[in-house]
Amino acid sequence: MKRILFFLLMPILFQPIDAFAQDGSNEVLYSNLALQFSSQNFNGDAGTGYFPSVAAPNGYGSFADNPASVALIKDGYFNFSLFNNQVEYENSYLGNTIVSDDNSTKLGNLGFVYKIPTEQGSFVLGGGYNQLKNEERIYRVGGRNNQSTITDQFKEPTSDYYDIAFNAYAIDWGDVDSTYLESIFRIGFQNFPGISQNAEVTSSTNIGEYSFFFGTEFQENLFLGISAGLTSGSYKYRRNFLEEDDENDYNGTFIPSDVNDVGTDISSILTHDEIDASILGFSLRGGIIYEVSPKFNVGVSYLIPSTLVIRESYYSSILTELDDDSTPFESDFASDQDYEYRIKKPGQLSAGFALKDVAGFSLSISGEYINHSNLSLDLVTGNNLGFDAEVDLIDQQ
Repeated sequence: MKRILFFLLMPILFQPIDAFAQDGSNEVLYSNLALQFSSQNFNGDAGTGYFPSVAAPNGYGSFADNPASVALIKDGYFNFSLFNNQVEYENSYLGNTIVSDDNSTKLGNLGFVYKIPTEQGSFVLGGGYNQLKNEERIYRVGGRNNQSTITDQFKEPTSDYYDIAFNAYAIDWGDVDSTYLESIFRIGFQNFPGISQNAEVTSSTNIGEYSFFFGTEFQENLFLGISAGLTSGSYKYRRNFLEEDDENDYNGTFIPSDVNDVGTDISSILTHDEIDASILGFSLRGGIIYEVSPKFNVGVSYLIPSTLVIRESYYSSILTELDDDSTPFESDFASDQDYEYRIKKPGQLSAGFALKDVAGFSLSISGEYINHSNLSLDLVTGNNLGFDAEVDLIDQQ
């Protein structure tokens, strides 16, 4: 089983109709997953999510921007938050436009901050859970395709669906001498009559961090902080691609039936794909803040390069329903074991400044630098999945 080739069969929902011919989905390639898993697009703390905390604290999640900022927190507290994520996508395919939407509520953060009494300066520590990455996607498309069918791809010997497509009658011998395989929707036709297609693709990425952090006034007006965290998360991908003979173009009798002695033909073919992955890693941050004046701070923080360990499994099936409601044909394949690869994340440098209560106005600005060219993949050996070809393909991407 060649994982990359398997992924390349998943449909691109954003290409022109000709290119949509059920050919691949960049979203689930190693290179794109690596970028997705290694970048942060969310902070579970509402305050920190809206205001950068590189030079001044803005809530429990401030440590994710700069752990030194927690040294400026005045009082200890417990923190708990939920967030609601709503997504809406408009997808066009074969002249049809479908609007898809979804929403979900998840834990944003749960943790504590404790300010240790000191004779001078400050020392603040804390810990808990904070969500760092949340992405939800849902795509739905549908229409009449008079040019191609997903089963055209299955007849190629290089297709990972080759065997299960044959077992499920999605492809069959194209002539009486069994010299070549053909899509079941093309057998007996000089010109392809077309097929109705409906697809739904969903994916979600959720990554959070269980962290311990502290910040202290290392010298007068100079604050230092460090945080260490266990990164944990999950990725889920689902695709259902249904081809349905709703105009009864395929009404032959060459497929054996268990309802009558005449035979039957195809009613619909459903291709289903699943990918599940767990994500585990370790993070370490350090930062400083200098209080230039009581109303002006500057800060710098650095998230050191780290490694995420990904354990992944996949499953695919093809279900073929028949016109006379005979027993459907179904075949599937799955990964024999969870297999593992590693994503080496680049470091992240952040810098910023904060103005505090200037004529009743506060301002916090920050920027970050990440060299994504340092992002790399380590495909773990010993899984017997033929990774050499995948490595070559990744190098070409």
